[in-house]
Amino acid sequence: MRESATSWGSTRAKSDDHTEPPQALSSASEQAARCESKSSQKTPGKMTRSDTELVALIDGIYMECPFFGQRQLRNELQKLGHRIGRNRIRWLMRIMGIEALCPKPSTSKSSPAHKKYPYLLRNVGVTEVAQVWCTDITYIPMPQGHCYLVAIMDWHSRAVLAWEVSNSMDTEFCIRALQRACERTGRKPKNLLATKTGPLQT
Repeated sequence: MRESATSWGSTRAKSDDHTEPPQALSSASEQAARCESKSSQKTPGKMTRSDTELVALIDGIYMECPFFGQRQLRNELQKLGHRIGRNRIRWLMRIMGIEALCPKPSTSKSSPAHKKYPYLLRNVGVTEVAQVWCTDITYIPMPQGHCYLVAIMDWHSRAVLAWEVSNSMDTEFCIRALQRACERTGRKPKNLLATKTGPLQT
């Protein structure tokens, strides 16, 4: 047992004293350098000359099609012969301070700072025309972006009294639609104009 332990200890000492040939060390350092260079290429760093050219191209495409996101920009740049991925485009768009102009999630959420009005139609029977009007907003996808549509309707007859479209969700085109409904029908709702709970109501 002692001899085996001694022989195991001497074998371990020899293995500890074993040194890697200089050639192996140099190849290992070269591999580490290659890994470091690859990682630096994958991680966005300082802008290069090619990045500056890409920024100019992205800016031109964005001016023509501001609704383009990362995928569509990548596809357009690849058509022009540039090999680029979404991560690089996302980084360049962040530097440029731009984003795709498109409907975002939760557009019907009202602002906490705005006053919320009670729902006045609860337990109210709508039995005649022009007693209550209602309105709502939706968006329509288009080949070159999207637009917003607002409609004014009669609650009882479900007739569309007036509508307006806009490329932005502001209050002006909603007011125009209401004025147009009043002009076309020659009357106003007897009780109230009901809207969906959201930014249009508040």
